[in-house]
Amino acid sequence: MYRELFTIVNNLTISIVSTFVSFVLLYFFKSLTISTSKIENLFRTQEELLEKDIKYKVKKETILEIINEIKHIIKCLQIKIIIFIVLEILFLFFFFYYAIAFCHVYRSTQVSWILDSIMSYAISLVEVLAASFILALIYKLSVRYKNKFFYKMTKFFIEWI
Repeated sequence: MYRELFTIVNNLTISIVSTFVSFVLLYFFKSLTISTSKIENLFRTQEELLEKDIKYKVKKETILEIINEIKHIIKCLQIKIIIFIVLEILFLFFFFYYAIAFCHVYRSTQVSWILDSIMSYAISLVEVLAASFILALIYKLSVRYKNKFFYKMTKFFIEWI
């Protein structure tokens, strides 16, 4: 009885820790590949100037500056994507080697290891689905009742998922 309970608690703890580590790595990799906010900010500043002054016209120099800035952002994004791909391949090879070495050395724990992997995947899937459902519900309620705080809160947390 105690042995089974210890096994479940131990496996659950390991699964939760691996899920947390995967979220940290996912956030790091996500930050490498997303640059939409930088591009949006370029156009937002021009939009704000247009809202302040209806007669405002975008000058050719400003257009060229925006184009050059977008080219710079795209170059940085290309470098980030190359770094992302290289890191992904390195992680893939490392974990592939680890899995093969683990299964070769600990032949009797292969089934347990596979079950733990499936449990970790299932827990992370349930966590993401639950968080998405809760955020969607809060978002829907914030729009329906026009609550700016919950609206901004959901927009903030959507970045993390």
